[in-house]
Amino acid sequence: MARRAGALVKDARSREIVLNNLLREFSYTYRLLKSLGPPRIFQLETTNYCPYTCNMCPRTHAMTRELGHMDIGLFRAILDQVKPTWQVEDVTEEPYIALWHFGEPMVYKHFGEAVSYSHSRGLRVIISTNPSVWTERRIDEILELGVDEMYVMMDGMDDSTSMAIRGPAASFVRGEANVHKLLERKAKLGLTRPLIPHEYGQTTAECSSMESF
Repeated sequence: MARRAGALVKDARSREIVLNNLLREFSYTYRLLKSLGPPRIFQLETTNYCPYTCNMCPRTHAMTRELGHMDIGLFRAILDQVKPTWQVEDVTEEPYIALWHFGEPMVYKHFGEAVSYSHSRGLRVIISTNPSVWTERRIDEILELGVDEMYVMMDGMDDSTSMAIRGPAASFVRGEANVHKLLERKAKLGLTRPLIPHEYGQTTAECSSMESF
């Protein structure tokens, strides 16, 4: 009975995902002002505070909004309106929410509550961060909360290159040390999360660091 019920739930989930994506695609193709299918939230900006002045980021050059942190009540209210099946485009995909935009997610004052609540709503949590800002407490929190995936954004292989691209707060040396701490503690605890994808984006300032990398 339990196996049959599980199969029915899975089938219902698959039907909902396929139907919603068809409705969204139809709405986009025919340029409807209001989507017939519930929208997918790609990113949720929890804060626009950021210690960095990245030269490739429009926040550095064009943001005029006041600085602030999203109220945790508002964060919960937004996720309460989101179903996990709306957050995927394929039945094999795991639903997720990306908690960043114009700010550094690690400085969000309700970071822990936001990650925990996202998980309670059936959503994986993905963040993009520069590790220079991590504290000992934050490193432990990342592991305790089970943040699912992290894009660790670093530039060059030394402080001078990193700071030339991301500003004086972006110490490569400090960031590298923090990443090592996170990975060592993750291994010691036998954890599988967070997943940290590996990519290398080459800019003019980073060309001299390619061989060292």
